[in-house]
Amino acid sequence: MKCIDPLNKFNLTAFYAGDKHIIEEIYRQYVPNLERSIIRYCHGVDAESVIHDLFVSLLKSREIRQQFQGGSMGAWLTTFAKHRAIDQARRSRRLTSFEENEAVQTMLDEANTEDTLLQADRREKLERALACFSQDILPGLDVKLHDVFRVRFLEKLSQVAAAKQLELSRTTLINRENRLLKPLEKFLKNQLGENG
Repeated sequence: MKCIDPLNKFNLTAFYAGDKHIIEEIYRQYVPNLERSIIRYCHGVDAESVIHDLFVSLLKSREIRQQFQGGSMGAWLTTFAKHRAIDQARRSRRLTSFEENEAVQTMLDEANTEDTLLQADRREKLERALACFSQDILPGLDVKLHDVFRVRFLEKLSQVAAAKQLELSRTTLINRENRLLKPLEKFLKNQLGENG
């Protein structure tokens, strides 16, 4: 049996045939990573649309499914999703509006990644800065943002898991998260400095 992913033993023949159960399992496994990979290019409804359209394409188009030639399904889907997200952002002319939030998202992504290139002291500084933000700045923000900050930036849950825990739609969660990014980025830049 040729497999898409050695950890999950997906049947490649069934995937090429468009087996809905396999594509649903792939969706469940990879959506959180796909969301993180495209957040620099689009947010909210646009991000949801990109991922939704990607999986609809996988369900409908054998030609698209056959572009996968083995190896890492996650890497293939991430590349596919990023290209679609960039196209979506260009179409909606929103690419530049997210660039200012890219710095804080990069810092948070690096802190959440086991293989981060950051030194241990920088991670500690970032964690301390997040704790200070929670104590000093967060109380002055809309109370609806408090739980979003906790689950996304302190507990480091994916958007899917955070939305489920808070009993919010992903769109609502993403909108609240976006409202946090500007004050959080400003605070982190002041605390860590440009070169952190």
